[in-house]
Amino acid sequence: TKFRQEFAELFVASVAGNGDIGRPPGTLNAELDQEGIPGISFERFVQRVCQHAPCSKVCFVLALVYLDRLRSRGFRLTLQTGHRAFLVCIILATKYFDDAIFTNTFYAELGGMSVEDLNRCELRVFVALNATLHVPAETYAQYSAIVV
Repeated sequence: TKFRQEFAELFVASVAGNGDIGRPPGTLNAELDQEGIPGISFERFVQRVCQHAPCSKVCFVLALVYLDRLRSRGFRLTLQTGHRAFLVCIILATKYFDDAIFTNTFYAELGGMSVEDLNRCELRVFVALNATLHVPAETYAQYSAIVV
């Protein structure tokens, strides 16, 4: 849909220009890092998730809020971390907001990673967000205006 395409473009633009910045062990950037740059471009990956992720539009907005919260805590979206960070934020938003969710096995296949890696990344992001998935109405409205 037009919404999903615009969302993908917005998200891809937020990663543009962020190269490999080095990742001290134990940091969220190190936890979400992939060896090298994944075989699928970031733009194509975002489009793929937007097309196949079984979630409402609200979840895409929530995912943007979560990513900004991570960035405010020092996380940088890069070509090495963006794929996983995006997927995990969509998963967390879906689990928080939507009634019908798919298993992490489905999402791991969609993201091209093992279930174990996905579970580890999901936990790290959840902890980095201080287990706070609620988004106040005012904040939601600000972000929604960007992508809708």
